[in-house]
Amino acid sequence: MNVAEIEERIRAKVLTNSGYVPLGSQIRFLIKKLKVWVGKTTGYIDLDSFVDACLLDLTLVGCREVLVELFNKHKEIDGEECDLLDINEFANRIMTTSVQEENDRLRRVAGAIY
Repeated sequence: MNVAEIEERIRAKVLTNSGYVPLGSQIRFLIKKLKVWVGKTTGYIDLDSFVDACLLDLTLVGCREVLVELFNKHKEIDGEECDLLDINEFANRIMTTSVQEENDRLRRVAGAIY
């Protein structure tokens, strides 16, 4: 399993667990799930809390190494929040960049699906 696959799994979990609500509500659902692990006081999450949230809340069992790669891909690089993940940016980025949706769009353009 790679980072792109885990991103799709997170999208799928959020979509089904949130009851197929519109995109804005899905983003808020993911933000709420992640903020529970940091006490809802900050908009940033550390590596251990992120991995725990994904493993336990989103039930992505058996993929800790890939979750660490995903965290490292999206974490803050500089500034006061160095080595932390901005929950709002992460949720927006994850929920709006879907490989599956892009593939479906390309197939629609080619006339393969309606």
